[in-house]
Amino acid sequence: ASAEAILTEHPQQFSVINLLAIDAYFKKDYAIAIQYWQRLIDFDRSLNDERKMVLQNAINKAKLSLPIHTEDEIVVQ
Repeated sequence: ASAEAILTEHPQQFSVINLLAIDAYFKKDYAIAIQYWQRLIDFDRSLNDERKMVLQNAINKAKLSLPIHTEDEIVVQ
């Protein structure tokens, strides 16, 4: 099954969401990667502050790679 299909069945699965974010990042789809990582920060109550910081750092790195003004258009689903 694809990661997207697994995500449909388990919408809060950290490892699947993080894998999708990393995949999007390496495909240079930074806005999608940011959406996935932000979703983890916003909805995964099991994350400790250290893991949230790692995700926030990944988001910040991805934002640096975005075209100008794209950052304002990112919508977390």
